[in-house]
Amino acid sequence: MSKAKQIKTSLFDCIVQENKRDASTDMILLHGFGADATDLHGLYPFLSSLPIRNFYFPNGVMPANSVPYGRAWFPIDIAALEAAMMKGTHRDMGGPLPKAVKNLTASLEESLIDELKIEPENCIIGGFSQGSMMAVNLVLNSNHHYKALIQMSGTFLDRELWTQKIKELKKTPIFLSHGKNDALLNPLDADDLGRCFHEAGHPIDYLSFDGGHEIPMEVINDLKSFVMKQK
Repeated sequence: MSKAKQIKTSLFDCIVQENKRDASTDMILLHGFGADATDLHGLYPFLSSLPIRNFYFPNGVMPANSVPYGRAWFPIDIAALEAAMMKGTHRDMGGPLPKAVKNLTASLEESLIDELKIEPENCIIGGFSQGSMMAVNLVLNSNHHYKALIQMSGTFLDRELWTQKIKELKKTPIFLSHGKNDALLNPLDADDLGRCFHEAGHPIDYLSFDGGHEIPMEVINDLKSFVMKQK
């Protein structure tokens, strides 16, 4: 295994894992709320056999409120989330797009493309939970076309806006996974998001697994199969 490098852009720190010099595709994975770049970098040993040139694991741009040492892409209402969980329900995140997400999307892509020199057409981008939401919003609002999109345990952020953007998006392969027993983010919303991509004509691999808010080996194996199809 090659040694990971730590790179700092004007916006975030990033773990870069060099993988295969003869490959042309890069992969970006954004971690979830309260984690950091090392979290998804932990997947690298399972993904290293893939024909990926470099893996990029950016660190969230702000501290995660209420989570010591955790990072985030945008703040969330922890009290509302916990209140919904106490009631055995899920917080609806499909309202208007948070201002922090709007402000971050363009600058995040600028750092990825201009500072890390990533070519979107040769890049598979995605993430887990909050990171997957950021990746989806970036792809839907980009002037570039990404090779594929990975959505692990995510959800709708702005249901009305995203539904329209998905219809307008150039056909993009989608990988979507979600635990049937996810107590944090509603699996039914993930079903709706997958259906939205499918009905708009995007080729989608959707794994609904028996589990919670997590990335089990079942997801990793299906993700590897998905990436192998992106020639």
